[in-house]
Amino acid sequence: MPEKEAGKQQMEERVLEISRQLLRGYSNKKICQMMSVEWEVSIRQINRYISKAYTMWRKEYKRRLRAGLNYHMAMRMKLYEEAYKGNTIKITKITKGKMVTIEKTEDQDFRLCLEIAKDIAKLEGLYIERQEVGPPGSFAEWVKAVKEEKERRRRKNSSSNR
Repeated sequence: MPEKEAGKQQMEERVLEISRQLLRGYSNKKICQMMSVEWEVSIRQINRYISKAYTMWRKEYKRRLRAGLNYHMAMRMKLYEEAYKGNTIKITKITKGKMVTIEKTEDQDFRLCLEIAKDIAKLEGLYIERQEVGPPGSFAEWVKAVKEEKERRRRKNSSSNR
């Protein structure tokens, strides 16, 4: 087959077309057969285009993931700042087809700051919640049963003292 030199723009168009074919569910073999005839290039070149399409997808996925993470981090940092300063917070809601803005003036809320900081740490992968998990009859279940028994006795004693 005579190979034609493709320019940068033409290569990008071909990679996008290959990407569309992959998304339609065509196999690599089928794409190679169709596109090598249409573009008059080798099957090896079509395989390079397929590889570039997959690489393009990976880059786009990473970019979107990073952008989404950055958006959520910025949102939490803004909330943290507002909770720490005790600013006026504007909340906009749509109720029955009407947009309503509510303004709340709050004092510093350090518990909220702590919760937001924990959430930021979770997003960054720095904070892992600890969970007591064990087989039936484990120590965690025994501790839970003891606490429930203490609570039951406390209630019983407080009701009998009245």
